[in-house]
Amino acid sequence: MIGLIYAGGGFAADSWRIGEHSTVTAEGPPVYQFKTVIPIAGALVMLQGLAEIVRCVVCLRTGAWPPRLEDVEEIDVVDTQLGHSQYVDEESRRAAMEGAKAIDEAARHRSVMEEGVVHERAIKDDERKT
Repeated sequence: MIGLIYAGGGFAADSWRIGEHSTVTAEGPPVYQFKTVIPIAGALVMLQGLAEIVRCVVCLRTGAWPPRLEDVEEIDVVDTQLGHSQYVDEESRRAAMEGAKAIDEAARHRSVMEEGVVHERAIKDDERKT
């Protein structure tokens, strides 16, 4: 990611310096704004990586993964978008909501199961040490 940020930053800086425009069309739309996205995307991915490292450190210290599903609101978004749509009938909206809730429950169940496996492994490791 550091390479992407470094190289992308160089490409973006050069593009801004010369006011780079596309040669594909006669008008030549500007390209420099798009090249600026390269180092920004690298920085955001690196930030996500750092967040995952912090999450792993918390898990190592506490013995349990920090929950992720508390701030997820896909169900609310689906309900809001479908509820205000004039193109979706009530039966289709209900079917979509049931499907979204089933997916959410499966994800929560998987998360609970993973936490249980991690906890059981930690207990077994503690028993082996003593």
